[in-house]
Amino acid sequence: MLKKRVAIFSRALWKNGATKSLVELLRRIDLNKCNIDLYVLDFSNKAEWVKKIPKEINIEKVPKYGWNKETLYTIFFHPIHFIKSLYAGGKLKSNLSEIEYMKYNAARMPINRKKYDIAISYRHFDVDIFYVKNNMNASKKFFWIHGIQNLHQAEVSELKSVYKSYDQIFPVSIAAQNNIITFFPELLNKCKVAYCIVDSDEIIENSKHGRKLEKMQNQLMWNILTIGRLSAEKGIDLALRTCKELKKSGYSFRWFVLGEGKEREKLEYMIKQENLEEFILLGYDENPYGYLASCDIYVQTSVLESYGLTINEAKIFHKPIVCTNIPAAREQIIHKKTGLLVRAAETDVAAAISTYIDDKLFRESVIFNLQNEDNSHFESVEIFNEIIANE
Repeated sequence: MLKKRVAIFSRALWKNGATKSLVELLRRIDLNKCNIDLYVLDFSNKAEWVKKIPKEINIEKVPKYGWNKETLYTIFFHPIHFIKSLYAGGKLKSNLSEIEYMKYNAARMPINRKKYDIAISYRHFDVDIFYVKNNMNASKKFFWIHGIQNLHQAEVSELKSVYKSYDQIFPVSIAAQNNIITFFPELLNKCKVAYCIVDSDEIIENSKHGRKLEKMQNQLMWNILTIGRLSAEKGIDLALRTCKELKKSGYSFRWFVLGEGKEREKLEYMIKQENLEEFILLGYDENPYGYLASCDIYVQTSVLESYGLTINEAKIFHKPIVCTNIPAAREQIIHKKTGLLVRAAETDVAAAISTYIDDKLFRESVIFNLQNEDNSHFESVEIFNEIIANE
C-alpha cells in the first residue's frame, strides 16, 4: 500500500502548548502509513521538545520568493497568485489588522509545488490557516484549534470562507469547539474534539529526572506552584496579588512560577514594590515534572485557555488544584471533588488555597478522587491515524 503524503504547517516551534502537542503527536503516529513534511515559517526560539520529532519526518522551511523552483512554478503555473503576491507585498508595508497581516503574509509566499493527500494547518488563528488554504495543493485539508478568541464582526467575515473551505476541524477541547461555533455555527458538523496528548506514565518517569522543590524544615511551609507563560492571558499578575493576600493572612509559603514571557519585568517590579520575596520566578524549564511532583498545591490563574495542559499534568500527580473558573477548567475539574474553581479575584483564589491548607480532610478527599482518575489522552493519535486510513 502506498504511503499517504501529509503536509503539516506550523508557523513556529516556540515553547508553548501547541508546539508541545504537535511534537507529542508526531512521536506517536504510524509512520509506516504516511510520509510527513513539516513546514515551519519561523525557526527562532525553538522549543527543546523539537529534538524529539522522529528523524523520519522531513522538517522544511516554508518556501519564499527567490531563485528557486517554487518561484518559477508560481510565475508560470499560477500567474494570478504571483500578481497577488506583489500586491500583498505592498499591503504588508501599511497598517493592517491582525487578520489582514496573516492573510497578506501567506499571500506573499509562492505556491507550494508539491501535491499532498492531506494538508494540516496546526493553528487556526495565524498565517497557517491562510497558507494551507491558498498555497498548498492537497486532496483534503484540516485544521486544529488551540486557542480561544473573541472575534470582531470584521474578523468573522474575513475568516468565514477560509474556515468553510476546510474538510474537518479539530478543536483541542470542548471549550475550544464551543468558542469557534459561537462565531461560526455552520462549522459544528465539521468539528471533532482532539484532546492534547497526555502520557501519564511518561510524565511520571520524567519527573524522576527533573528538578524538585525542597521541603523546608518548617513543616508548615507550603510550596505552591504555577506553570505558564508570563503573559496577560495566563494571569500571573493575579497570582502575585493572591500571594499578597495569603501573606497578609499569615500563611507560611513559597509560590514558584515556571515560565518565561514578556511580562517578566512588570512582575519583577511588582514583586519588589510589594516586598513579596515569597513569589519566585523560576524561568523556563524543559522538564517541569519534578516541580509538579514535589509541590503541595497547584494554582492556575489563567484568564483564557483552550485546554489547560498543565492542569491535566497536575492531576496526574494528584495535586490539590485551584483554577480560575474558565470554560476549559470546568471541562477538566469537578468543583470540590477534583479541585476548586474560583472567580478570577485574588480574594477568591487566596480563600481556595487557604481551604486546602486549613482543611486536611477536604485536601485528602480531593487527592483521593484524583487517584481514581485516568488522565492520559491519546485521542489525537487515534484521530490522526483515522484520517490517514480514510483518505
